[in-house]
Amino acid sequence: MDEVQQYSPLTQVAVDAIPDNHIDWARFFDILDQDLEQSKWPAFLNHLAQNLNDLYLENDDLSDLEEAIKFTRGAVHLTREDGADPDYPGYLNNLANLLGERYIRTGSIGNLEEAIAVAQQAIHTIPKNHPNRPKYLNNLGNQLNDRYLITGVLADLDEAIQVGWEAIRLTPEDHIHRPTFFNNLGNRLGDRYLRTDSLGDLDEAIRIKREAVKATPENHPDRAGRLNNLAIELSARYLKTFDPLDIEMAIQAGRDAIRSTPAGHADLTMYLHSLGNSLGYSADASHLEEAVQVGRAAVNATPRDHPDRAMALNSLGKRLGERFFKTGTTCDLNEAISCHHGALYQENASTIHRIVAGRAVIQLCATRQDWLQGYAAAETAVGLIPKLMMRSLENSDKQYILGQVVGLASDAAAVALNAHRAPFVALGFLEQGRALLAASLEEMRTDILELQERCPQLAREFIHLRDQLEPPMDFDAASLLLSDDNEKKGQSFEQAQADTRHKAASNFDRLVAEIRQQPGMNDFLLPPSTADMQTAARKGPIVLINVSDYRCDAILIEQHRIRSLPLPDLHNVDVKKRAQSGDLASLGTLGWLWTTIAHPILHALGLSQPPPANDDWPHIWWIPTGLLTKFAIHAAGRYNHVSGGGAPGSVVSSGESVLDRAMSSYSSSVKAIIHGRRRTAATSPSTTLTPGGTTTPQQQALLVAIEHTLGESPLPFAAEEIRTLHPLCASMGLTPISSTDGSRGAVQTHLPRCKIFHFAGHGYTDTSDPSKSHLRLRDGQVLRVADLLAMNIRGSSPFLAYLSACGTGRIRDDRFVDESIHLISGFQLAGFRHVIGTLWDVNDELCVDVARITYETLRSRGGCGCGLEADEALCRGLHVATRTLRERWLRKVGSGGRRGKGKAVRDGSLEGSPGVADGQHGSRLQRDVDLCDDDEDEEENGEEGGNRETAPALWVPYVHFGV
Repeated sequence: MDEVQQYSPLTQVAVDAIPDNHIDWARFFDILDQDLEQSKWPAFLNHLAQNLNDLYLENDDLSDLEEAIKFTRGAVHLTREDGADPDYPGYLNNLANLLGERYIRTGSIGNLEEAIAVAQQAIHTIPKNHPNRPKYLNNLGNQLNDRYLITGVLADLDEAIQVGWEAIRLTPEDHIHRPTFFNNLGNRLGDRYLRTDSLGDLDEAIRIKREAVKATPENHPDRAGRLNNLAIELSARYLKTFDPLDIEMAIQAGRDAIRSTPAGHADLTMYLHSLGNSLGYSADASHLEEAVQVGRAAVNATPRDHPDRAMALNSLGKRLGERFFKTGTTCDLNEAISCHHGALYQENASTIHRIVAGRAVIQLCATRQDWLQGYAAAETAVGLIPKLMMRSLENSDKQYILGQVVGLASDAAAVALNAHRAPFVALGFLEQGRALLAASLEEMRTDILELQERCPQLAREFIHLRDQLEPPMDFDAASLLLSDDNEKKGQSFEQAQADTRHKAASNFDRLVAEIRQQPGMNDFLLPPSTADMQTAARKGPIVLINVSDYRCDAILIEQHRIRSLPLPDLHNVDVKKRAQSGDLASLGTLGWLWTTIAHPILHALGLSQPPPANDDWPHIWWIPTGLLTKFAIHAAGRYNHVSGGGAPGSVVSSGESVLDRAMSSYSSSVKAIIHGRRRTAATSPSTTLTPGGTTTPQQQALLVAIEHTLGESPLPFAAEEIRTLHPLCASMGLTPISSTDGSRGAVQTHLPRCKIFHFAGHGYTDTSDPSKSHLRLRDGQVLRVADLLAMNIRGSSPFLAYLSACGTGRIRDDRFVDESIHLISGFQLAGFRHVIGTLWDVNDELCVDVARITYETLRSRGGCGCGLEADEALCRGLHVATRTLRERWLRKVGSGGRRGKGKAVRDGSLEGSPGVADGQHGSRLQRDVDLCDDDEDEEENGEEGGNRETAPALWVPYVHFGV
């Protein structure tokens, strides 16, 4: 009876809060006067909690919800868990729902995590044939969907959809709850459409939401919510198809939802917000005024401490901003900024809504050149980006989330410089808001030798949690092992993995905080400091080129200083125009890159002349941002058409080019360079022999040639390339291993054992998901970026991955340019110290010469086992190869060489894609590989125009990423 007595005071408080005219008041009062049996208390507490929840939904008083949760916990606590009490699963289900409501009201994800765990327990304890099982499945789906919306974990959304379909399957067609299940499943399908862009999901969402509305009586309390949800999906389809009927029906459904909702209702804000969006999407100009009015009403109806207030403020701010840009009314601009500012600092709002608000403040402040307020917003918004990168997320989820904030870091850096902040502040924004997927993987794979020496117990815990957060290498085997156990718990393997990662991530964050409190470990896993970045420039300057609509600059990192260099002739609109047109390697573009970017940077670095004859070449690491990542900065230069007596089409080098001043390497970020250099380099040039007289696996060179790929043109020179490299690798003390079958399994088996991996074959760049870009292997098998991100072979210190294939450094979807997710970065993150790849299509025959010269230069300087000197030797090798091929090209075009048919290109693009200027082609057979000139651009850069044709500059696309 002691356990029961602790709830007696609470019940009296709850009854006191019930209005006099409440239906259950008299019954509760009578119960309190009785000596209630202990066995009846759980049911009483549960019923009282449900009535308190009804009060909360009516008046939005959070204290009612808090009391309801306390009483429901009491019901669960007092009920036997062994199955003797059939009401136990129901109490669990109700507790999960109440915790979910508190999450929605407060934004505390801890409530949501507990709600999911309790909902799963309810399903686990209820019999499979129980009539309430569909309801519990539906409720679990709601909680999982909420977690997806806050974290972006696709496994949660897929599981929510799966349990939603299961709930419908178990529910008779005439059941009262079936419309509810349809409505909720439609919400989840709509969310998956927004994630995957699958119109099939959206059409299905609209279909079943219409069924839900049709089955709901006019006076039903849930009808307004279902109309609102249908309106959301119709608006989404309008934005996809621009069918005016969809937006008209969306607006009508939204108005009907609001018309049938009483003032003060907890969901009214959401309905107003949705209608305001639909009106704003409409092409009807008159709808904008109504959208502003509805937006104001949504903000006014939302409590100041409600997490959804940020969403309402953003919506109103967006409409006011649109009206400002149409009318120029300053008061609209000021109010729009105020709205977004309020959303940015709504601390319990979702992170993505706050970031959206920050970006809007930056944009609007830029229109009135208020750089100080813009800078403050930028600082806050960029600081929020890492919060999107929850450690529990799979790499694919991180990639999607980061695609939503592309360009923010570059804009923030530009605003910081406009606000006269120091260059290292702008640099900090770029490092904090870009290349975060790579940084998260580096964190998991960091060298913990010092931690093991100082704190062995914490190091063991770190390894344990790291192994739970790293993607499993034996995923298929693990799924087979766990599937039966998960089925008993009502979970899929993917959902079990997601839950495990959530728990591990929470523990990992706690552990990192504890490690930083230990002596000498205060900087554990922290970003590089300014001093670290300057130290990284000891081998040569690091140059970040930031492009933004607000200004463009180079940030120059040298050993003794960090400074910014304005690039007044570089404009983001020009970068976008050239990138979208595919004009990446014409003489006009190379000249434009020289005039606007390379020349002023080299001049500032004191590299105004070619190096002396002693072959002591300066070395620059380029870090372009935004769409500039598509361009060949290392090939920038003036290549002038000869006027007068020269042969038609003749081109000569002016001596003004990057290739004539310095060697070039690329990186996605400064921290990537720092992390790469921390990996153990080879320390001995000698070959390590086993007792049997053979080289150790770590001294192998895996050489793979794929001449014939299904659906692609043959590559007759791929095998010749490998035959050329075989003796070169052997002469450097490596054992060449030529993969006999070229299968994925064989490549993955040998990769951890090799010092060099060389691939000659077709590459494929996925148009929408860079993690699916891949090397094409034998018999239709592929090696994807996602496979590489799941690998960790850095323990064997692999030196070089040479990807002699098309577009291995190419990103087709502009949402992911900030993350530099491509095959080159994939091999780097797997553990290779250096990667040589390509920006677009390459010529099959020419690849042989590039590889041969690169390896010959590496061998002449000691090979890949000569310690740190090997780093410089490899970059020099590609530099020499590129210069050699450029001189050959100049001789050819200098003698009047014309465009002609190229050999096969090593490409895996989709059929019907645009021309080859950006490395694409429209045929899988032997084809032209022309890189067209832009005569107009040549004139703009002081070069002579005219209708001249020039042989394509096939030497341009080869690039080096490394330390």
